[in-house]
Amino acid sequence: RQQLLGALARALAGYREQTGCAPRVLFHGREWGESQPAGWSEALPVDLLPVAVEEVAAVGPESWLATLALGASAVLLLDDAGLPGSVSPLLEREVAWVARLLDGLGEQAPSVALVDQPPAQRAAAAAAPLPAARFASDQDKRTTLAMAADHLWQALGRVETPIELPAGTPLGTLDFNHDACTLCMSCVSICPLKALHDGGDTPRLAFVEQNCVQCGLCVSACPEKALALHPRFLPDPEPRRQQRVFKEEEPLRCTGCGKPFATPSVINLMTERLKDHPMFQGRGLERLKMCEDCRVRAIFDDDDAQPPRGMTAS
Repeated sequence: RQQLLGALARALAGYREQTGCAPRVLFHGREWGESQPAGWSEALPVDLLPVAVEEVAAVGPESWLATLALGASAVLLLDDAGLPGSVSPLLEREVAWVARLLDGLGEQAPSVALVDQPPAQRAAAAAAPLPAARFASDQDKRTTLAMAADHLWQALGRVETPIELPAGTPLGTLDFNHDACTLCMSCVSICPLKALHDGGDTPRLAFVEQNCVQCGLCVSACPEKALALHPRFLPDPEPRRQQRVFKEEEPLRCTGCGKPFATPSVINLMTERLKDHPMFQGRGLERLKMCEDCRVRAIFDDDDAQPPRGMTAS
């Protein structure tokens, strides 16, 4: 990707310097290009820059958006029927969500499309090509995508409305059920990219939308079903990169010694679920509000909690 984007940046800058226009970029498979008659590229429209890659599907959305940010007016992906059957549907889904993202950024946004053959006609020239971005091409995929999207957002007028995206898009937020969450932090422990954060000694759940890839692991791990995936793109990078606090509570202090030991949400849930259990009647239910040490002492001090004569506690 680093070599590809570096070469594209130079080619696009040279084209715009000579013509004042933004060209289209056609990604095609190397084998397909080698199978064409000699001189086939010279017959292409003058605004079309063919770029040979090992396989079209290997050039992902982060490279498409970076190509547009670097000065292309459109990215065309040549599906020459040589792609494996399982790859074409994936490529179509990726093109669909990228096209939706670009539509949401503005009416004059550049485009990404699948084609089954190179276009034969020159595209209508844009009234004013977007300014070309300048950013390092050696970033990881996620950072490259974010930098390209941020540049396009600024160039197209800084829309504020979140852009809703299709299911399966690796961008988005989490719908959060505040009342259901007990701050157990199961979601934080399983999140692979640190999109979810705890508050250390403070019971807190926070979220960074920029890091979320919509993998769904947190949704599966949540015992209270308090999370749901919500694919979208938040155009403004500032709130997308900031931590957003989903829920925060003061820690519950032990009624025996005063030590903070749990969250009120967890204890309230346990109390509600165990209130009818024979083992948690009377003072037994109150012991749920004690830390582990005070709870053991309270059991031994409570005659009602001792096993009947002749029986031993297990």
